[in-house]
Amino acid sequence: MHAGAELIRELRDAGMTVELAADRIVVAPRERITEQLRTRLKYRRQEALEHLLLEQRIKGMARRWQYSADELTESLTAAAIDPDGWRRWVDHDERQCAIRGSVFAIATGHA
Repeated sequence: MHAGAELIRELRDAGMTVELAADRIVVAPRERITEQLRTRLKYRRQEALEHLLLEQRIKGMARRWQYSADELTESLTAAAIDPDGWRRWVDHDERQCAIRGSVFAIATGHA
């Protein structure tokens, strides 16, 4: 499992929420973070940020494709194991959305 994903999972398994807000990692409740976890999060900050950003992008794709809750959970689990593969998949989906949006705008005169 990817180092950032593993740390995020560990925090969530300990009953904390972990979210991305701009370029900050927000963990709540803060008082539950041990010094050991805080140190690991500091050390693995970049990997954790990358994983949380990928999660956000997958959730966006899931909304576009109307994933079920089970499909979203399966996708997020798979992304923790193969983040590069899922990053490529989300990149492709986002490019296709941009192309479809541009074609729609031109076809409807909203370009």
